[in-house]
Amino acid sequence: MATQFIWGPLKALIERFDEHNFGPTEIQRWLENFDFLLRIGNGTIPRELLVKVIGEMANPFAREKTEVRYFYPKGWSPTTIFDQQKVLQDFYPYLDASHVVEVAKGIAVPQAADGLFIIPKLSRVAVELGIENPYGEGYGQMLESTVLAHLARQRQFHNYRAGELTADRVRMRQLAIDAIAKLEKEQPGDFLVLAAQTGQKWGGYSPRNARWEMERGTTEFPLPAWVVGHVLLTNPKRLENLEKYEHLAIDCSGDEYRSGGGAEFESGLCFCFSGGRLRFYRRWLGDASGDCGSASGFVR
Repeated sequence: MATQFIWGPLKALIERFDEHNFGPTEIQRWLENFDFLLRIGNGTIPRELLVKVIGEMANPFAREKTEVRYFYPKGWSPTTIFDQQKVLQDFYPYLDASHVVEVAKGIAVPQAADGLFIIPKLSRVAVELGIENPYGEGYGQMLESTVLAHLARQRQFHNYRAGELTADRVRMRQLAIDAIAKLEKEQPGDFLVLAAQTGQKWGGYSPRNARWEMERGTTEFPLPAWVVGHVLLTNPKRLENLEKYEHLAIDCSGDEYRSGGGAEFESGLCFCFSGGRLRFYRRWLGDASGDCGSASGFVR
């Protein structure tokens, strides 16, 4: 009876967690506010039961998971910091990379990470191109005019969202914005160095399932297409298979996309390799595919 009594209020509470992107700190503060929890159940629900039920209900997408079918290319590991820097400076000759090697020396690589990656600072490139608010209205324009265009110059590439990455249809998740902006402030120069994994950890999870777990944790944030695209620019062999379609596609769970300006943000963005070319497309956030895994960055 007690569980039935609190189901409605708790469901509403969990929806508020998701709506406002509350993290573990905020949730803990709510749990410790015993007076508030008492008001949910009119003072009749034991705190232990509330904590248990909230814990069980915390991830409404937990069942969106399936067996992984595709994996990383055999023997693949990220290219060296030096090689990544060389590639990026060919595309961004105006950026200062003098700090990169020194910064990389001070970053510990978690066991779950593939390794270290170099990414141009979004805000710095935006200034060079005269694009305002690259974390907001200008984000789609940044993708189209920089990293997606560079990938097309580097190899066979098809952008299924060409011309559709407008301000009303694509946006970066707030946690990704906060994490990348924090790194920009902490690291000197015009490039970021971060530890990341490109899908293996979250292989088989739907994008929103993986993202929920990341955003309620303390060590990861979901990577947007800006980061994943540059990882593929410096590491083309991560998604490059001319004969078989067996390489794990990469969900960019740090982004959201919608089909029309009035619709919900029901999709995410994704990179895969098929038909002899790299492809960039949208994917429903609730789709748990054994062919895909969400990329994530690790925070210190």
